[in-house]
Amino acid sequence: MSLTEPSNHGKSPIKGSAPGEPLPPLSLSPVVRRKYLGPIRQLGDRELAVRLGERGQSWFFLLGTDKPSIAARRASELARLAEESSLNTVAARYSRELTMSVYWLDRPQSCTYTTLCTHPDKHAPPVPTGDIPRIKVGVLEPDLALRQAACFWLARIPGVTPISLSQAPVVDQHRAGVQVLLVNAYSPALNFAALREAWRRTAPGVPVFGYSILPSSDDVFIQMGGGQEGYYLRRRHPLDLLEPLGLSHEPLPHSRELLHLRVRRYFQNLFATGDDAAPAGSPYQLTPRETDVLGCLQKGLHDKEIASVLGISPQTVHTHLKRIFEKLGAHTRTEAVMKFLQK
Repeated sequence: MSLTEPSNHGKSPIKGSAPGEPLPPLSLSPVVRRKYLGPIRQLGDRELAVRLGERGQSWFFLLGTDKPSIAARRASELARLAEESSLNTVAARYSRELTMSVYWLDRPQSCTYTTLCTHPDKHAPPVPTGDIPRIKVGVLEPDLALRQAACFWLARIPGVTPISLSQAPVVDQHRAGVQVLLVNAYSPALNFAALREAWRRTAPGVPVFGYSILPSSDDVFIQMGGGQEGYYLRRRHPLDLLEPLGLSHEPLPHSRELLHLRVRRYFQNLFATGDDAAPAGSPYQLTPRETDVLGCLQKGLHDKEIASVLGISPQTVHTHLKRIFEKLGAHTRTEAVMKFLQK
């Protein structure tokens, strides 16, 4: 799978006419309307944009208008600035569209993704206030502009406090109190596999997830590519990008393993047909949810912990346990686990 290198975008000026020469015709990079801007921009999907840069090194710059004539003029000005200076100069001054994807599972490859932008306008949602539980989510991103954009939007998610991290030593990052770490897995400046392993040794209870920041959602599909075990991509509202963590209804689990179980169940539930129908050939005709409850029992979890992991109420846990005991002919939790393991 080829890796896109978002932090390298714009390091070379756009090829074309030299400073002082006429710009190439705008038809070569027409102004276009972009989807999915509704939650993040005042003009929403009506706003026009222009793509500047070379193949593999280009971004959609938002032009702040829905009027084609004004947009064409602004696009010309941005193209001129890119020619006379660099694409980085344009990016430092003007808003560009980003697609941020968080990769939660490897088998199958599963991610949530959303559309964001740099230099947000007044339409951006405010940072939630009030006495609500918050978790610290570290964002390890070498590119300052991308890191600032990611932290800006993550701060708008209820229950999340982003912690901006560059390439500081892992031990220093752990001192920041990070509870979940997001790492740009496709940045050429980072070795994601080595960094994740180092973090697990230093802070074994902190889960690490990879992410990417790309010019558009089309690039996410290209980056994911195919895979023998398939992949699943789910577009979300910017405030729901971290939805698999389940923070809207339950606190963060106390271990990395429990959190990964919650994340996996989140994606499984998207395809579930309900707890009433057990899969064909399922031992004792247990439903998927009842099997999950048994898995938690096997780990020695109590009812409240099971409820937190599975995103259900303790009363619902009791109901599942009653049905499990009836199906397995068990009278205690230990007996139920033993019979299930001996199937």
